[in-house]
Amino acid sequence: ETDRLRVLEAIAVYMHQEKSLTIKRKQALAIIERGTGLNPELVLQNLLQNGLLTGDRDLRFAPHQTIQEYFAARALKEEILRIARKRTGLLGVFVGPGLLEAANDPWWAETFIQIAGLADDPNALAVTLADLNPWLAWWCVQEGRAVNKRTTQIIQAKSMEMIQSPKVEERRRGAETLAKLQTPRALEPLITLLGDSVPEIHHLASDAVSTFGEAAVPFLVDALNDESLMAVARARALNLLAQVAYKDELKSPRVLKPLAQLAMNPQPEAAITSLQVLMSLEDEGEALLDRILTNRPPARRVKWGELVAENDCRPGVTIRADGLPDIAWYKVEAATVGGIELEYRRVEPFYIAKYPVTHAQYQAFIDDDGYTRDVWWQKFPNIPRVLRAQPFKIANYPRVNISWYEAIVFCRWLTARYRASNEISEKWVIRLPTEWEWEQAAIGYIDDEDHDRIPGFDVTRGNTPAAKIGGVCAVGLFPEGRSPFGAMDMGGNIREWCLNVYNWHTGTRRLDDDRRSLRGGSWEEADYLAAPTARDFAAGSERGRDIGFRLCIAPLNLKPVGVSPEDPGV
Repeated sequence: ETDRLRVLEAIAVYMHQEKSLTIKRKQALAIIERGTGLNPELVLQNLLQNGLLTGDRDLRFAPHQTIQEYFAARALKEEILRIARKRTGLLGVFVGPGLLEAANDPWWAETFIQIAGLADDPNALAVTLADLNPWLAWWCVQEGRAVNKRTTQIIQAKSMEMIQSPKVEERRRGAETLAKLQTPRALEPLITLLGDSVPEIHHLASDAVSTFGEAAVPFLVDALNDESLMAVARARALNLLAQVAYKDELKSPRVLKPLAQLAMNPQPEAAITSLQVLMSLEDEGEALLDRILTNRPPARRVKWGELVAENDCRPGVTIRADGLPDIAWYKVEAATVGGIELEYRRVEPFYIAKYPVTHAQYQAFIDDDGYTRDVWWQKFPNIPRVLRAQPFKIANYPRVNISWYEAIVFCRWLTARYRASNEISEKWVIRLPTEWEWEQAAIGYIDDEDHDRIPGFDVTRGNTPAAKIGGVCAVGLFPEGRSPFGAMDMGGNIREWCLNVYNWHTGTRRLDDDRRSLRGGSWEEADYLAAPTARDFAAGSERGRDIGFRLCIAPLNLKPVGVSPEDPGV
């Protein structure tokens, strides 16, 4: 039995030094003959019959590599534990002076761990290995189930040294070990690794810090406020903080102040992470974002909109998980609306979209075969179904170059899709607002109020020529221009189609009149057209780089103000 074990150990050591899972039959026979003096064929046949080895010309340990590692560990245990001696190995297999350095080789890791499991006290081995591979040292004491405080301190100290290394592999090992140690002292160095340029390392550090849970909160808050750290490191600390902290903790000044700074950082990851955390704070987060944007010049806001475009998680900007547009609705109260150019009419309560339809939201319609399915284009047989090129293919920008007819078709499509998903009932319809509805949503008239006393529009509160942006920008960048009901961008950025045909006074003309009303002004129209009472128009078939649309939702039985029941847009 002893001879058989010694043979298995010798074969295992040879195979492991060759980094092979197989050994030629001829080589195995030579090892047996050198070590035992017995008939090698008989010994080998016995090993094969017992099932520890398998194969014919190429032999391997059965049933798994772990068996090979176990016998290699048995063979090398004493020599490894003594650490100092160089000698001819067991049964003539040479164990070279670099064996200890094999601790840096992943191929040998399990063998060292098995040696620790066989040792009476693995701490001595772990302390020796810590200088080479603290991660392996940690596993050795775990396997031996006898870790002591001094060993932990030595492993931790070496790991903290390694994470400062310029070598990626050493930083990775140091991070892995600190993650396993789970000691409070490991938190700070792990947090510094959040800014590592190697994704594997900063993801590893992030996962490790998150396992500390609530205990990590003060360390993460400190990192968030440490301006000596890179913006991406602070952003990743913020992301982790949002995962492990209670919401009330996120609302503390020590979090909100650096959060506000990071939100406008030119690093995309910092801006996107900050936005995600702000939106997780719901109303308070949205209010803070409004203040942040208001305190930045228009050009800086535009840059921010581009940075977060593909990850813009503001409600009402892009699409939902089911692929449909995510529309944020605000209730508009009833009032009588009209003036010098517009006949007075009664507007009943309805809901207005917070933003104009964005590029991402309109793309959902296109991707759902919106331009090829006849059902959406009824009453428009002669309207070309040709998609106009977009000057800006940015997710959170308003969709432009859209005709009035395309806007109507989009409304039909979204109504059907929302009904199918039980978002709305058959008693509600999504459509374009009429001019009267649009104006009420923008101004918020109150009955018996003198309309002449409505405050004038400040052209600096939107993307008008006065803002000097020179093009369309992301929606919602001018919160100071928010309407009383919560709608954004109703003055500037793009002109918006209304449902009704255009007329100087009544707002209605012949049914074959193709002129449709536009409201809101734009980035390139005269500033005065951004005033909420200013009227504009274009042929319904016209497309423009500053023309888009906004949605409203109303009861189906509510007749659109100033629109004939026979109008093709109804």
